[in-house]
Order: sequence, then C-alpha cells, then structure tokens
Amino acid sequence: MVVGHDMRLYCWGNNSYGQTSRPSTSQPVPVTSECVKVNFNPQTVVCGWEHTVVLDVDGAVHSWGSNEFGQLGDGSEESRRDPQKVHSLEGEKVTQVACGAHSTAAVTSSGDVMVWGRHTLSNLPHRVHLPLKALAVACGFSHAVAVTVEGRLFSWGYNEHGELGHGDTFAGLRKPRQIVHFRSCQ
Repeated sequence: MVVGHDMRLYCWGNNSYGQTSRPSTSQPVPVTSECVKVNFNPQTVVCGWEHTVVLDVDGAVHSWGSNEFGQLGDGSEESRRDPQKVHSLEGEKVTQVACGAHSTAAVTSSGDVMVWGRHTLSNLPHRVHLPLKALAVACGFSHAVAVTVEGRLFSWGYNEHGELGHGDTFAGLRKPRQIVHFRSCQ
C-alpha cells in the first residue's frame, strides 16, 4: 500500500483478511488498484502481516484487516475489510505509526508510545513506559524499538535471535530496556 500524491490509498497483493479493502479475499489485488474510498486524508500507511494502519493528516489512526490478536485496536478480535478509526486513541494526536506482524504501535505528540495487539497484553492501545519522550517507534515481527528525543534507543518484545540489540539472546522483554551499545541515535 502507498499514499499517492493525490492523497488516495493504492493497494495490491494478498487480501486474505480484507487488508486491501477489496470485496474478494480469494484473489490477489492487481498493482494498479485503488483502495476503497476513505473519508479522511491519509498521511502515512503501514502494514503488518495481514492488517493495515493509516495515520491521517489530523493525527487520527485508522485500521483494518486481520484482528486475530487485537492488532486493529478496537478492543475486539473481529477482522474487518473497511477502515475504521481507532476510537480509543481519540484525544491523542498521533505523529507516527508502525506495525509488527500482529501488533501496532504509535507515537503521540506528547512523546508517548502506545501499543496494541499480540504480545502487548491488550487489544486496546496502552502506553509503554519509557523514561524519556519518544520521537519514533519501529516494529519487527514480534519486537519494537523506540528512539527518544534525546537519541536513546529502547527495545522490548521477542528476542530469540538477538533482535532487541542487547548483545545476547533470551526469551524477551515485556518492558523497554535501553540499548546501551548506541549512545545517541537520530
């Protein structure tokens, strides 16, 4: 999926859970297809394994596709093919979004990181406790990394292959830990 210069969403590929907003889930969507019309102006689109999340120009988050692990942020586990606003984030202006395979993360204008979906202990957005304000967040398959406004990196989640960046492998972290190998990142 991409946001075009015309502020429309263009999508293609697998649609098994309606993540491209097309009626049929049995056939891949051709490259030139435009997604369903939306009633908001998209700014950024990110995709998980089988879900899609859009940040609009007003700082609201919209999601659709697979919701098996609560990655759509609506408090349910029901998948949907139509974009819906993540109402539990109302009152928060979101500045950035990221998707893991089955989870979603967002950074708010106040520097909070919100997460929901698989391995986050909730299918509703909730704050990740960082000691500093976040600038950005990125997600891997089952882990996340946040960079703070001071340039410090924090990671949490699955770590069987050392993806958290702490120089070792272990089951993982439920709470963020600073990656001390990097003193300052932009």
